[in-house]
Order: sequence, then structure tokens, then C-alpha cells
Amino acid sequence: MSFKLFNLMSAIALLSPSVASAGQKIVKFTGSSDIQTGLIKEFPVGTFAPANGFPVTFSIPKANTKKSPPKYNFWDDPTGQPLTVNVSVPKAKAVYTLMNAYSPAIGSTIATVEFKGSKGADQTFSLVAGTDIRDFCQNFFANTINGTTTQTAFAVSNVQDACGTGNVHTGLISDYRVDEQQFTLSAAFAKQKLTQIIITPTGAGGSRPIVLGISVATGGKAN
Repeated sequence: MSFKLFNLMSAIALLSPSVASAGQKIVKFTGSSDIQTGLIKEFPVGTFAPANGFPVTFSIPKANTKKSPPKYNFWDDPTGQPLTVNVSVPKAKAVYTLMNAYSPAIGSTIATVEFKGSKGADQTFSLVAGTDIRDFCQNFFANTINGTTTQTAFAVSNVQDACGTGNVHTGLISDYRVDEQQFTLSAAFAKQKLTQIIITPTGAGGSRPIVLGISVATGGKAN
């Protein structure tokens, strides 16, 4: 079995018992681009169970660029505006994201991720390139992650996708990946609802985050 096929099959494998039993809330947000034409054409749509140790799944909608207005399935904003998602999730324990970046310089803080609660809880994390987040393709920018709070969710090797051009038909032949981040929430969120998730680009070096999915692990049953 080739490396490319192995990674693709692993990423879309059936849920393990630990994943299936976890309480979670999949978060919907408004996208701005299409994964399969503007990022990585091999990335699957539908229920996505990353092949790593984190206990949640994601739902990747199918894009429809011919619809009016178009329906997109990943977010990035070249103007530097934040992604603000309003939610209502009780007993949130941790938030998981599928995120990578465009051309992040090693060591630069390219974004912050903030979580707000219904009774005043407020927690902010920084995304440092080379530790918490990396480029979506193997090139001259940040290519490493810490392997703990950020783990590989999907990988495919030696393919032509959108690196360098933003078009999967004209981009670089390289190794591509999508990573998953874990943000463990403070105990304060156990007694209130998670109400907002805000991902704010810093603009460092012209880089910006790419958001493909958000899922919240909770103390309740999965839904």
C-alpha cells in the first residue's frame, strides 16, 4: 500500500470506540473558500475522523460554488478580519480545530484563539508557527508541530495541490497536511456555556490561519 493511500484511508477510517463515546458538539461556521479546489483536493467531505489520539470528529460540508450565494467549506480572510463563531455549548471541556496556515514564519505568532463563556469566562491561546500550527504544505516556511496539543489529522504525499497558487490544478507538487489543535478549557467553563469562539489573525509576516473544522468536547452526550 502506498504512503499516499495509507494516509488517506487512515483519515477516513471508522470511529474508534473512544471517539464514538465522547460527548461532542460539532460547530458550524461560514466558509470563504473551497477545500477541494483551493487547498487540498484529496481532503474528504462528510464525517471526518482524524487518525490521531484526539477524541472528536468533524463534519466537512460539500462546497457548492455554483450556488447563489456560494457554499464554501473552509475559512481564511486575507483582510485580517477575525472568525467569530457564536455557539451555546454547556459543560465544554476542550475545543478542537482543524487549522493550518499560509506561509507562516517559524516562531511567529500568526493568530490568537479566544473562548468566551456565558458568565464571564474568557481564555485566549496563541498560535505559534512551528509549534501550534504550520504551513499546509511542505516548503520553506514552518513545517513542524509539537505533536502533543497539535497533531497531524490528515496527510498526503507527492501530489499537486494549491500551495503557491491557491489552485489545486496549478500549485506545487509537495506533501500536504491538515493538523488538529487541542485547546483545554479552564474549569470555569464547566459551570457556564461556551458562547463564542474567536480566531484572530495577527498579520505576522503576511501569514494567516486556515480553518477547516471546529468541534467541542463536552461533559454530556455526543450530538
